Amino acid sequence: METQFDTEEEIVHEITDYERERGKPMPSFQHSKAQRNLLFQMHNSANYEAFPELNLDLNGCKSVPDIAVFSKSNLSFKEDVVWVDVPPQLTVEILSPNQGLKSLFDKATKYLQNGVEEAWIVIPEIQSITVCKPGGVQKTFVEGSVTHESTGIVVDIAQTFSSFIG
Repeated sequence: METQFDTEEEIVHEITDYERERGKPMPSFQHSKAQRNLLFQMHNSANYEAFPELNLDLNGCKSVPDIAVFSKSNLSFKEDVVWVDVPPQLTVEILSPNQGLKSLFDKATKYLQNGVEEAWIVIPEIQSITVCKPGGVQKTFVEGSVTHESTGIVVDIAQTFSSFIG
């Protein structure tokens, strides 16, 4: 039996086959709703495309963000690939119930070190989005909207977490 230890919160749980195969925690209902709501708000843009669960290989740093956003001019779809090696402009990671928050901030740092402009960390339980930028700059939003400048993405906090339980 394999276990995962999170020293921040001293949580111990068995790693599921899903987590072992994907290299990430199993998502929950609220995680899935937040992801769907964000993708819905990012849909139908002439400037960028948002992809759920896309495999990234950025300078050997392999990861699968919940959402990866690319400017349409930066990505070619002429050939199908399993691992995308072009940095997206934006990554979004959504906290899962059995996941430590530190692991998401570590992922955000790695994304930023490998060419991603911004990394957003979404915490469904407290209905917040933290925007991480290079140089350790962070800003957390709990109301209003969040804007990604280069793509023009604007997401509304209330719409992101609409119809959540509690």
